[in-house]
Amino acid sequence: SEGVSISQYVAEQRLDFIKTMLVTTAKPCFQICFEAGYRREDCCARAFRKLTGISMRQYRSSVNSNN
Repeated sequence: SEGVSISQYVAEQRLDFIKTMLVTTAKPCFQICFEAGYRREDCCARAFRKLTGISMRQYRSSVNSNN
């Protein structure tokens, strides 16, 4: 997209992947982070919270409770 840095684009793509994996699999968060390209779960968790306002576990719980 125009006006979006490469790093922001990558972060958004990773976030979309993580959201999908949280909803469609029972994989633990650390494994999803690794598959999304993060080397450390804490960095992944921080980025997820920064972009969504909630933790990965909260996201998984809220989406699954709405289904």
